[in-house]
Amino acid sequence: MTTLSQNDQPLPKVTVLLAAYNGVQWLGEQVDSILGQAGVDITLMVSVDQCDDGTYAWFETRAQTEQRITLLPSVKLGSAAQNFFHLIRAAVADKADYICLADQDDIWLESKTIRAIEWLNEQQADGYSSDVLSFWPDGKERLIIKSQPQRAKDYLLEAPGPGCTFLLNRPLFAALQRFVNQRQPCVASLHYHDWFIYAFARAHGFRWVIDDHAMVRYRQHHANEQGANVGWKSKFKRAQTVLMGNWFDQVYRTAVLLTPVDPQAQTLANQLRQGRLGFVRLALESFDYRRKRKERWLLLISCLAVALVGFKSPTFNVPSELDRS
Repeated sequence: MTTLSQNDQPLPKVTVLLAAYNGVQWLGEQVDSILGQAGVDITLMVSVDQCDDGTYAWFETRAQTEQRITLLPSVKLGSAAQNFFHLIRAAVADKADYICLADQDDIWLESKTIRAIEWLNEQQADGYSSDVLSFWPDGKERLIIKSQPQRAKDYLLEAPGPGCTFLLNRPLFAALQRFVNQRQPCVASLHYHDWFIYAFARAHGFRWVIDDHAMVRYRQHHANEQGANVGWKSKFKRAQTVLMGNWFDQVYRTAVLLTPVDPQAQTLANQLRQGRLGFVRLALESFDYRRKRKERWLLLISCLAVALVGFKSPTFNVPSELDRS
């Protein structure tokens, strides 16, 4: 049955992919905010990574009275990124005009989805993300700005905002889904689904826009797998990840996956294989890779620090079919 707007035009069909794990205490507020989106015909596909807090049972009960919810069988996936890639593989792309991603613990403003669609169409783009308003249990709030002007190579080193703000049109999602299905063993090594989706889109010539309106209340709590990077403890933890090489390992894996279609990704992968010299070269180009001025300087410093301490070039075996676009 097609849902019509007040002027008898079909409402845009939107499929929301929600990844959950031990989130039962926040589900009611989040799911209500998704199903209550104005101006769109919403369906919700849910994947629950195996957990023990009743999350799956909660969705089973809700799905009995809400036909718009599809609940996938619960399997062990191990991370939010792999849960989202699982959802991407399972989604029926040709039944939706747009696809969104959702976390289990945020709150969407009522016009979040229709604004994203209108913005995407006005800008003639394929992918959308936005700023978010982070909030904490003690009532503190902070606007997280990700809408700085895009740089030539920012997609290779950072996401365009939290994945919970993402909206993709059907052509972009279909291309992403084919890639994820065909390269499943390689994608299984990625830790950041939102960053990779943005990198995939830009590398394949799709246009992406970043909205400066925060339409998601982005909940912060102790169980966040990826948070807002606010406070010295969070910044210190991320600095450790960079200097120990784990973050650059993910940069390398993303670049290698995109090398067949993107010369800039190939150049970056080659630089990381060069060890210390490659990091010096990356430092000199750091301003092309980050949108925020302060983070450009931090990248430059990080590259020089890694060049000093050394970086073991990662080994990433890419199946031969990756060479065929």
